[in-house]
Amino acid sequence: MNTRTDLSFDRTPPFTVPLYFMLATPLFGIATGLALLWGGEVALASRWMPATLGATHLVTLGMLAMTMFGAMQQMLPVLAGMDVPATRHSSRFVFIALSPGILLFALGLSISSPLAIRMGLALIATASGLFLLGAGSALVRSPVHSPTIVAMRFALLSFVIALASGLYLATAHAELGPALARHVTDLHAAWALVGWVGMLVIGVSYQVVPMFQLTPDYGVRLTRMLTPSIFALLVIFSIAILYGARPWAAPLRVATEGGLAVALCLFALSTLRLQGRRKRKVPDITLTFFRTGMLALLACAALWLVLRFAPAGIWMPRLEIALGALYLGGFALSIVNG
Repeated sequence: MNTRTDLSFDRTPPFTVPLYFMLATPLFGIATGLALLWGGEVALASRWMPATLGATHLVTLGMLAMTMFGAMQQMLPVLAGMDVPATRHSSRFVFIALSPGILLFALGLSISSPLAIRMGLALIATASGLFLLGAGSALVRSPVHSPTIVAMRFALLSFVIALASGLYLATAHAELGPALARHVTDLHAAWALVGWVGMLVIGVSYQVVPMFQLTPDYGVRLTRMLTPSIFALLVIFSIAILYGARPWAAPLRVATEGGLAVALCLFALSTLRLQGRRKRKVPDITLTFFRTGMLALLACAALWLVLRFAPAGIWMPRLEIALGALYLGGFALSIVNG
């Protein structure tokens, strides 16, 4: 294993800090499977179906956010050299609020229950707010300016935007606010999946791929430019979404989507190239998970091309489901497992 002298291993929090989050993740995976079985074939017909929305948030919140919350509270003191305030107590409170909140929210979406959605929203917002205060405090105070910390800062800011847009959309489902603005869903998904999940995976990969997979380091130009470029493209994409009625908005949206696809493909190809140059030639399961995730990311870009430029047809909604499943299951969950 490569050793790094810029890591503060003496600040590592107790293992119980991430443990509860990690133990809950497979349970949410089981819940996702049960939700899809309950929804039946209809759940795979369109991303707008109630059962699809419920299952999607069981994955994004119950499996991905749950794991990432736990991992960041464990990694930040080591990587950033700053403790998350009151880590033991705050992590437990975040977990205790987040777990039932996700279940209630996903259930409410699946059965179109405003009451369950409201209860879930309150718990998720409370848990997320406390997590953001702790993680944000550590990142803001950190004297470290490594590519991993920069990526984490962008990822956390993306999570704030994803959370705000998600709460806005959820108020319509909970009958608390204006009518559902479906165009905001694409904005919410982009900041959550590419901004939060994507940039956090990229930042962590800068650290763990060379260290644990015994590869050379990522290129300096890539680590310096990739996550700022992704964040800038997401800002431009959001402008195109919010001004969708303007004649320039549609081509701008396609251009920024293409730019994001290129950026993610560049990361995937760079990672695969580094893995091909690793010092330890014996394969292991972590390497396999990462390779699977990178190949799935490349496949997502190819599928996006089909969705954007192939003639419209009745199969388009199913391709959208396939793209989401490939990104969440093939890329994000593979990396989380790895």
